[in-house]
Amino acid sequence: MLAQPCMLAFAALASLATAASSQQSHNRLAKRVATDSSFQQTYYQSNYKDGAQAPGFQAGDSDGQTVIINSNNGTDNNSPVSTCPIAYIGGAAVVGSEDDGWESKAQIVGFDTKSLEVDNNITMPYYIERKDYTKAKRIIMVLQGKPRDAWRYPNLMRYTGKCAVSNPDWPTQDEDFIVTAPIIYNTNDLKAGGAAPTDLVWNGGSWASGGITKGPGDATWTTFKAMDSLVDLWFNQTMFPALTSVVIAGHSAGAILAQRYAMLRQSTSGQDENIKWLIADAGSYVWPNDDYPVTNPPATKDCKSDGDACDMVASCNTTKTQWPYGMDVSDPSTMNVYGRDRVVKDKQGVIDTYLARRIQYTIAELDDGQGDTHCEAQFQGDSHRSRGWNLISELRKMGATGLTNTTVPNATHVDEEVFIDPASQHWLFVDGISDARNGTGAGGSKSSKGGKGNDSSSSSSKGSSGAASSQVDLAGKAVAALALAFTAAAVSSVGLL
Repeated sequence: MLAQPCMLAFAALASLATAASSQQSHNRLAKRVATDSSFQQTYYQSNYKDGAQAPGFQAGDSDGQTVIINSNNGTDNNSPVSTCPIAYIGGAAVVGSEDDGWESKAQIVGFDTKSLEVDNNITMPYYIERKDYTKAKRIIMVLQGKPRDAWRYPNLMRYTGKCAVSNPDWPTQDEDFIVTAPIIYNTNDLKAGGAAPTDLVWNGGSWASGGITKGPGDATWTTFKAMDSLVDLWFNQTMFPALTSVVIAGHSAGAILAQRYAMLRQSTSGQDENIKWLIADAGSYVWPNDDYPVTNPPATKDCKSDGDACDMVASCNTTKTQWPYGMDVSDPSTMNVYGRDRVVKDKQGVIDTYLARRIQYTIAELDDGQGDTHCEAQFQGDSHRSRGWNLISELRKMGATGLTNTTVPNATHVDEEVFIDPASQHWLFVDGISDARNGTGAGGSKSSKGGKGNDSSSSSSKGSSGAASSQVDLAGKAVAALALAFTAAAVSSVGLL
């Protein structure tokens, strides 16, 4: 008696579920076809000539951002690659230099320039892609390089993301992600006019290792604390209601910052479970233990502070294990203030958290550049490539659970070659992008401000509500049919008990 109504119930459920699934698939396919057609018309290189106005250009955007069509294949960090059909937009022209300071903020095509007020009259500027915030599933925060050319990296990452969207084998759509980048200035940029009087500024390149600000006023913010404020903003569920993940990515000096931030970042429930990292070709690393791969590096003329050749072992016997190269806190004053108390109290706990982070370490196959020339870095290896592989080897010995690694074939120390690599594209824009958000905490305050400037938001997301409702109705009818059939079966079987 029980079998027949159950079979009827499952038949009803299967029929309705199939209808719901078919409707969902049809809607997804129709949306993808429409999206692909519009996307291709707007962004494909085949629709442009070399020097044409860039898609998305608007009044006020910086000079230099025209479509580039040539055969350099990304090796110059400012050209399209043959494997991607997307129109490449040239880098913005900015007055100034790395040494003398940048004289203005570049306005990037397709991006807004905003400032997050992190404290009274203290701001952290950033670029953010001009998209519908309500639809974004992922935010990719890309970090600048040594020249502090923050404007170049969003443009490069935007190109990489659109290349991923153009891949017919990947489900990612352009609305699924937003690219952003902090603008990290130093005191030279303040003097030159690029940094606003309220912007956080650092001394020299100290920002890359989490250094303390030199302004505005007597503000004492580490780079890590500033990064925390931005991450809080990305996890703001009011601004980004569909967000499920954040990726923090850096190459070279950006990777130096990303790796050290990954080591010391204060864990926040609802955030860290949903953060991924891409760390590529860092010049050096904060080493997770005292087992260095090189025990006796050769003498060098770049021995931290003097210009004479010196004995590496004698010069760095103590400092090689101290921040920003190590985690030794026998003298707590040497530790970065952002994580000092936690490392002194439970260094192994901090390291264990780092080992569990989902990090892809990406190494360019031909990147034999010297990288960090300081004495301490020589104990990690003699190049970007060797240091990266030595760290990966050590992390595997330590049982890192979140680690993945890739090699970019035939690539040198060129960030476009590294980011555009298919494995990097997949990690940044495809892997887990449709996964549900992990953790129970919101992670970011619902009331936190989005920074100064007009937020980009659209009501176009309401257009799919009818289809969504019909799919919910179909699924609901299936569940109701199953419940009714099981009720009937239960009533029929009462007499059998």
